[in-house]
Amino acid sequence: MAPVRHLLVDARPIDHPTARQRGIGRYVTGLLRGLGEIDAPFTALVGSDTEADLLADVVDPARIRPWSPAAVRDHATEGTWYLATQLMLHPVSLDPVPHVVTDARLPVAAVMYDVIPYRHPERYQADPAARRLAQMRAPLARTVDLLLAISDFAADTSAVELGFERERIATIGAGVEPRFVPGHVQRLPRPDRVLPDDVDRYVVSVTGGDERKNTHGLLQAWAQVRAPVRASHRLVVVAAHDHLVLRQWERWAAEAGVADEVVFTGAVSDDEMVALLQGADLAVMPSIEEGFGLPVLEAAACGCPVICSAVSSLPEVLDEPAACFDPHDPGSIADAIRRAILDDAHRGLLLNAGRRATERWVWPTVARDTMSSLEHLGPRTRTPPRAPERTIALAGPFEGSASGIGVYDVALAASLDRAAGVGPFRFVRLVDGSGTAAPSDPDPDRWPVRALGRYLKPWDFDHVVTALGSSHHHVATAELAASERCHVWLHEATLVGVHVGLSHLSGSPTWSVPHMRDQIDRCRTIAHRRQSDVVDAELLDPLRLAAAGVTLLEETLARARSVIVSSERAVSEVRRIRPDGPPALVLPLAHPRVERTVGLPSGRDIVALGWLDTNKAPVTAVSAVAALVEHHGLDDVRLVFVGEAVGDVVDEISAAARRLGVADRIELVGRLDASAYSARIAASRVGLQLRLIDRGEMSAAVADLLAHGVPTVTNLSTAGDPSPGLQVVRLDPAGLADALAPLLVDDTAWAEASIDAIARAAAWTFDDVAAALLQWIDEADSLAPDTIRRVGPVNGSSRRRSAGRQ
Repeated sequence: MAPVRHLLVDARPIDHPTARQRGIGRYVTGLLRGLGEIDAPFTALVGSDTEADLLADVVDPARIRPWSPAAVRDHATEGTWYLATQLMLHPVSLDPVPHVVTDARLPVAAVMYDVIPYRHPERYQADPAARRLAQMRAPLARTVDLLLAISDFAADTSAVELGFERERIATIGAGVEPRFVPGHVQRLPRPDRVLPDDVDRYVVSVTGGDERKNTHGLLQAWAQVRAPVRASHRLVVVAAHDHLVLRQWERWAAEAGVADEVVFTGAVSDDEMVALLQGADLAVMPSIEEGFGLPVLEAAACGCPVICSAVSSLPEVLDEPAACFDPHDPGSIADAIRRAILDDAHRGLLLNAGRRATERWVWPTVARDTMSSLEHLGPRTRTPPRAPERTIALAGPFEGSASGIGVYDVALAASLDRAAGVGPFRFVRLVDGSGTAAPSDPDPDRWPVRALGRYLKPWDFDHVVTALGSSHHHVATAELAASERCHVWLHEATLVGVHVGLSHLSGSPTWSVPHMRDQIDRCRTIAHRRQSDVVDAELLDPLRLAAAGVTLLEETLARARSVIVSSERAVSEVRRIRPDGPPALVLPLAHPRVERTVGLPSGRDIVALGWLDTNKAPVTAVSAVAALVEHHGLDDVRLVFVGEAVGDVVDEISAAARRLGVADRIELVGRLDASAYSARIAASRVGLQLRLIDRGEMSAAVADLLAHGVPTVTNLSTAGDPSPGLQVVRLDPAGLADALAPLLVDDTAWAEASIDAIARAAAWTFDDVAAALLQWIDEADSLAPDTIRRVGPVNGSSRRRSAGRQ
């Protein structure tokens, strides 16, 4: 006998789409309640805030943890078990035993509710997809150490259908929720919503649309009940149903001649269910097969006499043969109903059986039987547990993306790969760039972003970092950040471009305008303006939306585990939107490592890098070139735009260049591959990076220029403190020309500025950023929500600049 020192319980079924607060969902809730009542050593692992909220009144919050590798890692010791509670859910879950449990080598027990799909494959496996799912479940079930069946019938049939050793299946039973009590304990009001006014005395039956629930047999039986009983009672059938099922039931009732004697309630609330049971003269459970038969126990707990089928698990609940009937014989059901209504002595026997069942089937007993079964049967093997490695994912664009953040993520990922080799931890790339969730890369550590949720689960990772820009290249990553608790890295303090870009790509104003209105309404971000004041043209114009105070960040920040930005301006914007958190890190952009050539560039080229749109102030840049020609006599200067252009910006640049007489001084080369991009920078004398609206972003293009030793002029306040290699000036053509001219004509000034640029870049590399990021994500959960931490280079070094709260 091996003692159980800790039990990790999968609590996700309580909000599973097909189980929430029904059947399996209720069972898991009750089992957790019982474990708490006996003070067992356990942790409830939840997959969402909703699940945690549902458990808040059931389990001590200290025993509830979000699903994560860390939750398993903290208990990967001898004596810890994992309890799988959704092994047989329909449809099958993709991870009833998450891989981190297997990696930790923990013994696994699984709750076995029933094997009905295997016993009746002609009914439940007729669909090929259902058959495949069933074929997946059986082999998985055979890998666990122990099955905990909710009835002897479930145990016996599981052994046969799944090929599982019967001696390694224990019966733990089930319990009833505390709300199911007799009327003399707490009488609930008559459920008038579902019970017609003319119904006084009635017989209640909880059935369902499934054939095995035997609603047809029940209606046939009711027709055979003696007239005096039917004259004084109505049959109330309680079950959720769609219109097709209801139509079938009504047809059966009409064929049996009892259409006016039956009430079909449809779905009912918990309080309505209790009230119906408290007010009924009798409860009938006619089902042909169940894993346990909880409605029998619930009716008994409400003080209602119960009769049930004499097959499957149902006789185990009451353990009273006189309460059972043959569900295949309507006459047998009718006789049982008549006797239970008219024979007072028999009713007393049924009530006593119900009281015994209510005392026997309680959740603390289920919990004790669970713990004792684990201790007595033990694991199949004595493999020592081990702590699974940390797993970290970076989601965003990578190679091949037109977004500049894709290039940045590639370089950061290389540094994280190097860190993972030392860590140790597993590093996974989640690539934004495909509309499908299906993996297309043989690398097991490279997946599409949309694979998370289908092929991968959020709880597969200790940390997910979402790298977000404001363009349509980040749509999938933005969806992930809004739906899961991630460390949200905002390269710009806005997501307007994500949704505007998606709207433009749709090509359909009938879709895009309502889409944008919906996003704005959900985020409620148009400061001091009503939504109706925003015209359609503004909805699809990122500059106008920015001027109106729209960021579309609210949902994302509400879900964020932490937020990472690159500047003080950006963190101020984040705190404006959400003053109460989450913890924020100001993490300046890294500079790439570059193999630099020695010497001055041969020409006087000014290069402007990156995605080319109106916000990059290209017309202002053209005007600065005109000023260089006119006021500084630089007839050989040339402005080269490198990057993909958006909208009508090319036409705007061409028109401005012709108007100012510098058309021959302007070149647009479009997007370049990595080698040509680096060569183009190296051939340039000066960099020029401008913005009309500064949204708190730093410029990766500035980092690229400095790393190549190219002195740079910018109006971005987020670029850093000015120095010879990085000049920060106002957005004014004449002022820009005055800053550019010395770097274009004075070789000594250029050399000094180039050395300074290289030194700035060397002080803050991708390895530095990777190290700061890893430290941050490991500490963020322990920080106060209003924490703001700052890191970055100091005096040419890469140590932390400051840390603290603001």
